Amino acid sequence: MIKIVLTGAFILIASVCSSAQQCLVDKPIVASQDELPEATNTLQIKKQLNAVIAAPILKARRSLPQTKQRYLMGLESEEKLFLTARIFDKSGVFEQVFTEVRDWSKDSVTAVIVSDLDAVREYQKGQTITFSDKNVLDWIIIRPDGTEEGNFVGKYIASLQQ
Repeated sequence: MIKIVLTGAFILIASVCSSAQQCLVDKPIVASQDELPEATNTLQIKKQLNAVIAAPILKARRSLPQTKQRYLMGLESEEKLFLTARIFDKSGVFEQVFTEVRDWSKDSVTAVIVSDLDAVREYQKGQTITFSDKNVLDWIIIRPDGTEEGNFVGKYIASLQQ
């Protein structure tokens, strides 16, 4: 069984963050005067998270074509490929999720959500989704012995917690 551990703070931050390169078009909302400080803090958190994980995401994306080729040629027995991506609901809320790849053809990935979801209500764990490989933030190949390749963002976050 695969166990991916992130701190609650990271999950909370990830659930309210967005990347200009990966997001849907912003949808303005009307906020009361009392909500403006919270909205400003949320925007600051989004920018901070994106800045913190930008370098490991870039590293993961640079190696993604080789990972895709390796997947298409066939992984070793019992190896599994997981991709991290952001999914959005109709309101624009998003969550960073781990998915297990089932098919990867051209620029489209079909995968099963393996994360428990907190912020996005239109999706659920175990659901099959399809997304563009341009939306991939990270990748992980898990071997039968539990060792892994990739996981650039996860390893970086873990290093910050030490």
